[in-house]
Amino acid sequence: MIRVKISPSLLDSFRYYQMSDSTWDKYWGGSDDPKKTCEEFQEEKRKELIARINREPLAPSDAMQKGSAFDGLIGNMIKGLVTPQQQFEYSTTHGGNEFIFSNEIMNKIFQVLEWSKTQVWVEKVYSLPGGNEAHIRGKIDNLFLDHVIDLKTTKTYKAFNYRDGMQHRFYLDALREYDLLINNFTYLVTDFKGVYEELYTWNDDYPGEIQELCSHLIGFLEENGEDIYNDKRFY
Repeated sequence: MIRVKISPSLLDSFRYYQMSDSTWDKYWGGSDDPKKTCEEFQEEKRKELIARINREPLAPSDAMQKGSAFDGLIGNMIKGLVTPQQQFEYSTTHGGNEFIFSNEIMNKIFQVLEWSKTQVWVEKVYSLPGGNEAHIRGKIDNLFLDHVIDLKTTKTYKAFNYRDGMQHRFYLDALREYDLLINNFTYLVTDFKGVYEELYTWNDDYPGEIQELCSHLIGFLEENGEDIYNDKRFY
């Protein structure tokens, strides 16, 4: 029996690794001289996934630092530590860098999230074929009485960008472990120029989809065991 302890974001990473061939085809499938072959791209994504499983240190990019600064500022506004600005831009520092954000974008997002409960931990243990188990634990960004919101920042946004993601599947399912029958999950997304929403609703297929993906993830861990040295995801 294998017991694996994972996060929703790792499950997302594995899901997108599985889709690496279609991702390659989307960007380079029609090219006569692609930047890399599909096999090279898949191997690159495999190594990135293994590095994440091993929790190898990753130098934060400018985009990551900007996103963290934005999240922190919104969080402080919800806590009442930062006063909403009507005439001035918002300024904050993160990782030694200063970031400036539009008051229009900040206030629009704050108005949506103002009355939410933030950073709520939930977990669920999934029974898998062969007696295996997957213990998934994650933190909800913003919880309301009747819906969940996950705040995302991105350089560019395309509609239905998170359709294949696992976070809305897991969080809506895990909340049922706490007798919270919440059916709506929204990704609230900004590219710092606009604000976008993707709404997903509860589907009875979600638990089975999570179980199936966890089973495939365990198979991946077994196949790539020689490259995986982090045992903190197992117990």
